[in-house]
Amino acid sequence: MPSSLYYFRPFVQPAILRRLANAYRLVPVDRRGKHTPEWKLPAVFIADASKNDMALLDQVAPGSDSWHVVCLLDGHAPAKSKLNDKVFALLPRRVSDTALEKAVERAFENLHSREESRKTRQELQRVASDLVTLNKIGVALSVERNTDALLELILTKSRDITCCDAGSLYVVEEEAEGSKHLVFKLTQSDSHSVPFCQFTLPIDTHSVAGYAASTGQVLNIKDAYRIRNVHFRPNRDFDRKFGYRTKSMLVVPMKNHKDEAIGVLQLINAKKHRAAKLTSLQVTLQEVIPFSKRSQDLAASLASQAGVALENNLLYRDIQNLFEGFVKASVTAIEWRDPTTLGHSERVAKLTVGLAEMVDRTDTGPYKDIHFTRQDIQELRFSPPRFRQDRGARGSAEKSQETVPITNRAHPGALRYFQESAGTRGNAQETRIRPS
Repeated sequence: MPSSLYYFRPFVQPAILRRLANAYRLVPVDRRGKHTPEWKLPAVFIADASKNDMALLDQVAPGSDSWHVVCLLDGHAPAKSKLNDKVFALLPRRVSDTALEKAVERAFENLHSREESRKTRQELQRVASDLVTLNKIGVALSVERNTDALLELILTKSRDITCCDAGSLYVVEEEAEGSKHLVFKLTQSDSHSVPFCQFTLPIDTHSVAGYAASTGQVLNIKDAYRIRNVHFRPNRDFDRKFGYRTKSMLVVPMKNHKDEAIGVLQLINAKKHRAAKLTSLQVTLQEVIPFSKRSQDLAASLASQAGVALENNLLYRDIQNLFEGFVKASVTAIEWRDPTTLGHSERVAKLTVGLAEMVDRTDTGPYKDIHFTRQDIQELRFSPPRFRQDRGARGSAEKSQETVPITNRAHPGALRYFQESAGTRGNAQETRIRPS
């Protein structure tokens, strides 16, 4: 569409208007101010200083900065005006057609250049903001050790940065014989409360998630009901059951350091407005838009970080399981030396952990400020001093009179609980435990 060139009527040089009409959309403005023009920006205004056009322009000027004034003079400087900063060129009133045409052309070039600079600055700010957001997400993912909480965090952050209504997450699991499949682990939705039911999918090209996992490709689908020339089809069971309409979809594989898919992130229905609830077909058609290239890039970057974090989390869980198995095997081997007290260590561990969890849940009374982290509970469960006490009790008869101070073995919060329960109230007397 041609750029808009405005002028007050009658114009001092009507002949040049016919020449300018070939390149611009000419919009006349009434000097009597009866009609306010409809501004189409960017625009250039030709003003005649001798006709007091600058003062008239003060009254009808648009609020935007995307316009310039080419001012025609009659030998005198223009009257002072708050629009003087908008003046791009000052020309004599009887300027040649070529000079006026070139001035208007340069004014539009300047406006376009300013607009490009503005867009570039906005893009740089957006990219910087995206990097900060991704960095914060990466830090949050790297410190989360609970697998379920990590999956929840991945899906929540993915939906936040892409402004979508719903999403689901699949994790690749390996069977005993070595084959792999997808396990549906999590779903979220702003518009519906969805009951969760775990199920599995084969890793093949017949489902959307299976296709992304098997090919490693990102799928950006504008309308899930209008997919052509592909093997997969989205499952519409959820839509039929809840009266939902799945439209735009972004499906991103999460990969490990070997470039193998270990999960799939599936985002549904990008929205114009974050707070919108897609409770009807009409609202869905009005609010849902395709996922932008920016959203796709952000989701792919997050999925890359999430894949590494998930792999590390699973490795950490395997190490924990291995350590727990080693501890249990060691305790069992020690306890079999004295079948009379078989199971004593496990009972002590359960009692200790149970007491700590009870104190942690207390929100009234003297213990309301005592809390135990997940790591604290783990340390209580596998506390080495407890095992030293048990080994000493069973394996060293000559040390039967040995005493082990409880203050050397208990967590500070648990110690206070035990002391106050015993009536000591934290005095300096040391409680000693004599092995049987």
